[in-house]
Amino acid sequence: MLAVDGAFKAPSLRNVELTGPYMHNGGMLTLDQVVEFYTRGGDFHEANAANLDARIAGVGRLVGSPTNRANVVAFLKTLTDDRVRFESAPFDHPQLFIPNGHPGDAVAVINDGTGKATDALVEVPASGAAGSCVGVDGTPHFACPVCGDNKVNQASEQCDGTDSVLCPGACRANCTCPPAPRCGDNLVNQASEQCDGTADAACPGRCRADCTCAPAPVCGDNTINQPSEQCDGTDSALCPGACRVDCTCPAAPPPPPAPGTVVATVEADAMVNAATPVKNFGATAKLEVDASPVKHALFRVRVSGVGARQVTSATLRLQVSNLLNSQSVAGGRLHAITGCAWDEHTLTAKTQPAIDGPVLATAGAVALGQVVDFDVTGAIQGDGVYCFALESPSADGVRYNSREAAAGKPQLLVGVGSQTTTTPPPPTTTPPPAASAAGTVVADTYVQSDLATTNFGAKPVMSVDNGAASNPGTTGVQHTFLRVSVSGVGARLLTGAHLKLQVANVTNAGSVAGGSIHAITSCTWDEKTVTWATQPAIDGPALATLGAVAAGQVVDFDVTSAIHGDGVYCFAIDTTSTDSAIYNSREGTGQHPALVVQVTP
Repeated sequence: MLAVDGAFKAPSLRNVELTGPYMHNGGMLTLDQVVEFYTRGGDFHEANAANLDARIAGVGRLVGSPTNRANVVAFLKTLTDDRVRFESAPFDHPQLFIPNGHPGDAVAVINDGTGKATDALVEVPASGAAGSCVGVDGTPHFACPVCGDNKVNQASEQCDGTDSVLCPGACRANCTCPPAPRCGDNLVNQASEQCDGTADAACPGRCRADCTCAPAPVCGDNTINQPSEQCDGTDSALCPGACRVDCTCPAAPPPPPAPGTVVATVEADAMVNAATPVKNFGATAKLEVDASPVKHALFRVRVSGVGARQVTSATLRLQVSNLLNSQSVAGGRLHAITGCAWDEHTLTAKTQPAIDGPVLATAGAVALGQVVDFDVTGAIQGDGVYCFALESPSADGVRYNSREAAAGKPQLLVGVGSQTTTTPPPPTTTPPPAASAAGTVVADTYVQSDLATTNFGAKPVMSVDNGAASNPGTTGVQHTFLRVSVSGVGARLLTGAHLKLQVANVTNAGSVAGGSIHAITSCTWDEKTVTWATQPAIDGPALATLGAVAAGQVVDFDVTSAIHGDGVYCFAIDTTSTDSAIYNSREGTGQHPALVVQVTP
């Protein structure tokens, strides 16, 4: 472009399609943008109206007519010579190398050996007389071969669509043939293959190198290849030469008692099962502990020979049964209990004593045949009879050997020190003085707001809810009421009173809130007739509030402040949560509500 005395001389419009960007400053990339520019009379038309040449007022025939503007662009493109576009003769050119800067960094460039900077060269490949298959503007030449034209006409092509002699009917989109099937390509694509690497649906994890399935693992194949196997025939590193037919190792014998340890006697043990509340299991060789269905194990031990010496350690030692699936993620929680009057040959879930003592020891995960020690030092002070209960918060039950088992029977190991001037008072075969004071739950029921005239006194469960309960079929507010009787306290001081309830093992029995217990003044209600419409007022403050509770859990409401001696007392349980909690009632098959009281000697 030439400019003389303010006038411009523009070059020819021939091949204008190929000469972008356009305008004197290269500010427009396409012909469409150029035509739009002239259609609107240039940029800043309004601002420069005073100095605007009268002939620059936009191209009238193009204003408001996209079709006319498109026709102008189409006309301009007809001026393109395809020989120029595709660089064919006479517009072809040889291979060219064009200097494009100098290699180096911000400080120095590379010397070419003559004291001058080395040139970085850009290659422009020779186009040849026939030109290029791709135009200078990126347009493909219609006469050039391409992948997809159904002809193998390029060196890079093994096939092309229907032209697929090398791989009939299998030509891929990039005009290459897929590799021949082979064992190891992670595809089951040959008649001889049952599997292939990761393509192992026929035998997950067992595909062999020859693309056949290895046999399924079994006990007896002389390879430890299942989680249940501790050994397998000759593969017996854990117990060389002693692997049993069920692919487990014999249990190691319990360690011998330490020197100076007295082995006391476990004189009774039994388990109870809430699912069969009137069945006795005293003669079985195993003791099961589980949260669903609830199963407890009870032990009565006798300690003698301690005399005036101090008990320094006491351990209840149990061994996990070697029966299949006796292991567990939780070995259980051991409590001291006050009730020792039970008989292992008649005890049932319905007649079991209350678990009224704190947790003495907790066992984590236990394995088949493992010896598990529970520290009961805090509960044994000297000679006498003591009772314990083992329960679990886990639904993954554990089985221990009982006294009736052939081996691995329960043991109580007692360590004693030297003579001491202070002799702990020995327990007796009868419960401590507090046991002579009795607490009894004599009535329990619940009421429900949306069934205001319905009585639930015969139900096996009691519910507490603040409205939209998660228990299907209930939507109202639910309150639970209990009446208890206390006797045997006499003139002694009552030091503790705890109402123990068990969360039922039914759907949605657990809750994020176990409820709040209140002492109430009215005790004239009848559990067989009381309804929401006739319920007593909850007129006492909250004595205790529980957090989250789980199915099968035994919860403790401390009501000491409300019970002062012998008499009858009433309580109500309510909640602020709409996630209902459901407890066993006196009519249920699980652990019944119990009131445990303690008094001074």
